[in-house]
Order: sequence, then structure tokens, then C-alpha cells
Amino acid sequence: MPRLASTPPCTRHHCLHTTPLLEDLETALGKPVLTATAVTLWDALHALGAPPVRRGLGKLFSR
Repeated sequence: MPRLASTPPCTRHHCLHTTPLLEDLETALGKPVLTATAVTLWDALHALGAPPVRRGLGKLFSR
């Protein structure tokens, strides 16, 4: 995805571009797939007291 010159690098959906692929990647590879963005999101939800359980985002978010 090309980045617009006037767009900061982590806006819109650029930072989450792999998130919808995590579950499929884990299935294909046979092991958990962790990205910096997914781990940061998990930790933020955990810190806020929100259960970091979300469907379709791989093993990290399954429990």
C-alpha cells in the first residue's frame, strides 16, 4: 500500500494491515504469530481491564 507524502506513517489502517491475517497465518504456519501492533493492542486492552479476547485475531486474543 503506497504511503501518501502528507500522511503520517501510522494513520488510517496502515498499522493494522496484518491484523486480519493473523489467524490464517497461524493456521498455515502451525504456530502463533505475533506482531508488535497486536501485542501492543493486547497489552493496552489488558491494562484497561478490558478482556483482550477478540475473535479472528489469532491465539494471542483467544484467551
